[in-house]
Amino acid sequence: VSTQSTWDNKRMASGDGSCITCFYWFVSISLWGSILFIILSVSGALPQECNTAADVAIGISAVMYLLCAFCSSTCRYLMHKTTGADIYGYMQNMFYTPAYYIFHVQCYHYETRHITERDSQGNTRTRTETHRVNTHSASERFHYISWRDVSGVFTLDTAGALVNTKKAFVKLELNIDFQFANDGTLSDFENQRESFRRRNNRDTHQDYSYTITMSGFNQYNLVRVSDYKPPCFGMTWYLLFTFLSLVEFYKMHVDRYCIVQKFAIQKVTSTRRDLNKAEAFVEYQTRLPCIMYLGQVTNYHETTVMPQMAPPPAVEITMQPAPPPMGMQPYGPNMPMPGPYMPAPTMQVQMQAPGIQMSASAPLLQPGVTHSQNLLSFFLLITKKKKKKKKKK
Repeated sequence: VSTQSTWDNKRMASGDGSCITCFYWFVSISLWGSILFIILSVSGALPQECNTAADVAIGISAVMYLLCAFCSSTCRYLMHKTTGADIYGYMQNMFYTPAYYIFHVQCYHYETRHITERDSQGNTRTRTETHRVNTHSASERFHYISWRDVSGVFTLDTAGALVNTKKAFVKLELNIDFQFANDGTLSDFENQRESFRRRNNRDTHQDYSYTITMSGFNQYNLVRVSDYKPPCFGMTWYLLFTFLSLVEFYKMHVDRYCIVQKFAIQKVTSTRRDLNKAEAFVEYQTRLPCIMYLGQVTNYHETTVMPQMAPPPAVEITMQPAPPPMGMQPYGPNMPMPGPYMPAPTMQVQMQAPGIQMSASAPLLQPGVTHSQNLLSFFLLITKKKKKKKKKK
């Protein structure tokens, strides 16, 4: 169960939607028309009464134009420019970062106000206005006990850069896909949401909204994938064309050198079980996050598979207690520590490996000496005997 739809990774022709792009062009054309209008008004080609209208038109269109220019995705891409190697490190951090689903409510009511106005001739006129009054707002996180990243394989789509050498950047648009592990978690989510809304229902009306956030998350990232340096490319040039009222043409210039790719960072959450246990690993094994870079795959939230190496030669060690001296009982766990009056029992060891056959005996336990020290002294004894045999040969 997911709160947002995911995308297939694909290249697109433009960073903004077609409707938004049309609106941006409409605002730019309105600005050009307002500039022409005020030029004609100042030059006297239009009646003097049009001066006020020209001032209002140029003010409104200029404000709308600047808002559209600085809220554009192209502007945000240029503000987050990075390299291919850096974006892989950034994605690694995103794979290890939890996502938060935050509820928001705004309570309000409407007030009707009667306003009485008097004109210059002493006549009065009453008009009625309705105003919205906000009285209470609150926010709260959705509480879960476990989460796991299931984003799958991430790799930059550089196929376009191989075909067209002028494609020097990838416009990487990231989205957070918040998912629920099972129906029980979805039910808990709905219960928490309804409880939050009931506890914060403080007025006649209530608006509900939500946000999904991650620490350090950037939706728009401009990633360099080629050594080619496009002309007049960067935030400085964007600002210059913005103040020349030609920003839409500069956006077309930027798109000429970019590939647009979308990727969903998927986080699955649970309120009922631990998603980091072995059974959950098997369930999400095919969706675990990994990064493919320069033909190598690096896995995250998964045990790294070590390269296969040749197994070492087999070594068989047989250990058995040596027979106790005449008149002594075998040494066991219930026997006292060996002292001056009781010789420590010994252990006979036979070691077999390809081309090696060795046997030796050593004290099983010495008073006041730890097991690790006894084991070390035993292997030193084996090494000494091996050297003696070599000298005799």
